[in-house]
Amino acid sequence: PTVASQVTRAADSASMIGNNFARWYNQTDGTLFAQYAAVASGIRTIKAINDGTANESIRLRTDGTNPLFMVTDNGSDVANIDAGTVATGTTYKFAGAYAANDFAASINGGAVVTDTSGALPTVNRMMLGNSSASNYLNGTIAQVSYYNRRLADTELIAITR
Repeated sequence: PTVASQVTRAADSASMIGNNFARWYNQTDGTLFAQYAAVASGIRTIKAINDGTANESIRLRTDGTNPLFMVTDNGSDVANIDAGTVATGTTYKFAGAYAANDFAASINGGAVVTDTSGALPTVNRMMLGNSSASNYLNGTIAQVSYYNRRLADTELIAITR
């Protein structure tokens, strides 16, 4: 609570590392899902799996009005999938699936967008609402899920409806 003036608080962020992460994460294939709403545009990370840096990461994020599923290995983007268009203040269901040379994303039941070339990063944590202490969501996350397999394209559409 504040008394006489506004106070800015630190951003909310959650992360899971170590055995808590390693017990369920599948390095060879998987799917990230989030239901979220952003209140500000810009580069906003919804959910990230990484090594604490942007050099090795799998992310659901926005960049302006573009919902992006990004996979970065050894500092290079191997998949940068634009799944459609988003606006602030609107709730979205967004999913991205990965396997070596097999990446896909869908938002709100829309057509699946794919990328068929790229290696997978080496990661050790999951972060919600930011990516390696930057690009905070500035919004809300209603639900997150992780599937320890690369869901089929039809399943990506179904879970994002």
